[in-house]
Amino acid sequence: MNERTDTPFKSLIYALSVVPLIIPGILFVTAWIMLASPKIGIINLVLQQASAPMRSFSTSTRCPA
Repeated sequence: MNERTDTPFKSLIYALSVVPLIIPGILFVTAWIMLASPKIGIINLVLQQASAPMRSFSTSTRCPA
């Protein structure tokens, strides 16, 4: 619509047309962060109930000596 016309705010319309392509990726990442969160994540809660806590957000990495 805005490629071959003299539409006002042409650059704004073009920029807004890209937003629907970006939002699914943001929602996908947010969903995985919420699922694997160490305190409220459903995956971690289930694994903690099974006596196998998952530490997906640990900041320290130790190599076996």
